[in-house]
Amino acid sequence: MVGSYLLKTLLKYDYRVNVLARSKNKRNAEERVFDMLTFWNGGHFKRTSNLKIFEGDITKENFGINEQDLVKLKEETEEIIHCAAITNYKWP
Repeated sequence: MVGSYLLKTLLKYDYRVNVLARSKNKRNAEERVFDMLTFWNGGHFKRTSNLKIFEGDITKENFGINEQDLVKLKEETEEIIHCAAITNYKWP
């Protein structure tokens, strides 16, 4: 929730943002990100060119993304804000 609210705020102020998100519960990364942005924006979200979504997983080597996207991320990313977390309190 914190990461999605931060994303909403960064986009509101016209920052360019690359997002790494994973698929979950039969929904791909893009669907999950747009659902959260729609939630924070009162049921409305207009797609923007300031947002690029990369499907991946921080637990995998190279975040589980292909070499071409990894190179693009390295070239375009100036700062990293890490908001990934395990929120299952029963996790081993």
